[in-house]
Amino acid sequence: MPSDLPPISLGFEVAAWMHENLVHGPGDVEDEPFRLSDEQLRFVAWTYALDDEGRRRYRRATYSRRKGTAKTELAAAITWAEFAGPVRFAGWTPDGCPIGQPVRSPLIPLAAVSEDQAEETLYGCFRRMIRDDLADEFDIGLERTLKRSAPGAVKLVTSSSVSREGARPTFTACDETHLWWTPELRDLHKTLRRNLAKRLATDPWMLEVTTAHRPGQGSVAEASHELGAAITRGRVLDATFLFDHREADERHDIATDDGLIAAVREASGDAWAFTNLAAIMDEFRDPTLDEADCRRFWLNQVFAAADQWMDPDEWRACAATGSRVAEREAIVLGFDGSDTQDATALVGCRISDGHLFTVAVWEQPPGATAEWRVPRDDVDQTVGEAMRYYNVVRLYCDPYLWETFVEQWAARHGDQIVARWLTNRRRQMAYALSRMRTAVRAGQVTHDGSEPLTRHVLNARRWDRPEGTLIRKEHPKSANKIDGAIAAALAFEARADAVAAGALKPVDRTVVFL
Repeated sequence: MPSDLPPISLGFEVAAWMHENLVHGPGDVEDEPFRLSDEQLRFVAWTYALDDEGRRRYRRATYSRRKGTAKTELAAAITWAEFAGPVRFAGWTPDGCPIGQPVRSPLIPLAAVSEDQAEETLYGCFRRMIRDDLADEFDIGLERTLKRSAPGAVKLVTSSSVSREGARPTFTACDETHLWWTPELRDLHKTLRRNLAKRLATDPWMLEVTTAHRPGQGSVAEASHELGAAITRGRVLDATFLFDHREADERHDIATDDGLIAAVREASGDAWAFTNLAAIMDEFRDPTLDEADCRRFWLNQVFAAADQWMDPDEWRACAATGSRVAEREAIVLGFDGSDTQDATALVGCRISDGHLFTVAVWEQPPGATAEWRVPRDDVDQTVGEAMRYYNVVRLYCDPYLWETFVEQWAARHGDQIVARWLTNRRRQMAYALSRMRTAVRAGQVTHDGSEPLTRHVLNARRWDRPEGTLIRKEHPKSANKIDGAIAAALAFEARADAVAAGALKPVDRTVVFL
């Protein structure tokens, strides 16, 4: 974001409206008159910057800050302004300053990961920020807020909501987009962005607030950060995207108290005044917590975990998204199954060149109940379809929880094709993982770049054991799955064994006449 202030902006009038009509949301200063910090005021000024004709300069803005800097409250305050404040151009004063007016019939989706998360953060904060003496002008519910005297609505939206394709929003706010990494949430974000094009006269726009993303997870925040960085470096020209990101310089020596304090201060900006420094330092010094997560949460640094198994840049460099595996091509398959909490994955590997590709991944959908189980009949059907479509030379299966199905697949397709491959054999598994990891580092393997496979591979954490390096989740109850990575390693190992058995040798088609 530019360091100066915009020459034309409604932001200062919007800020004055906030100060007059809002109170602070939940926290240490709850119900006190709302005030923007200087840093927040500058952001508001730029988000409401206008061109010479009074049109908004930015159709999308991202505000990226460490945890505990009131970024969600800022988003809630902007939402109230978009709902009832002077946020759209209405003309000029005699001395050439822009005049603001409210949006006619505002429709505002507040989007979050889940209903619980939205109530605890963005929408819950929004509901409590209007002054008590003004609250009667609105019908404020648990999932939507309406104007009583005119059309207008603010609605809670999540990936489990009814499709938003028909909506015609005037403003959209997306909270904590570093958590938006599932296909459903990314699709929700795309839908919300598309909907902004439906109401030209109201000059609609989108705001994202977030903490630094985990690299390689494929979140909405990651995509926004990459675009913002490309604009900053001059590699991409997008004058309609405003990217405001504050982080601590990585040159701070956070191993020392002075270095850590300096880093937190830099990442905090104006929020330093209400920073609980002692608690943050305790987090960094706790040996049970991951340093990469502490850097993301408290320093807003995009930082890969020190124990990450696969380097994100090396994995992305091997992506060959245009490569397609044709019908009847010789391949091998790797299968890693689960029952409830973990995912189930079927990954293929082309024998000719080692290209990895995702056949299918089954994961618990967001919002599903604890009773959700992997659809075993669907898995069984998919395995059968893959066997018929490709020329499957080998299928390596971890039989845990799937013993009966593996036996059935072997009976249908032959023991020489379907093999039980126990991943709890640590030495053999370490060799298989090392083979795949080494091939990626050397650029000797490609993959299809699919979202679930990439996410699972980059979720995997290194686990050094006497038998070799294995992989595991960051902690046993983590929602970040790694089953696709295990299935890929099994497929790559199956390919190595098939090649060793002569799968790449040309077939002798000599015809002998007697």
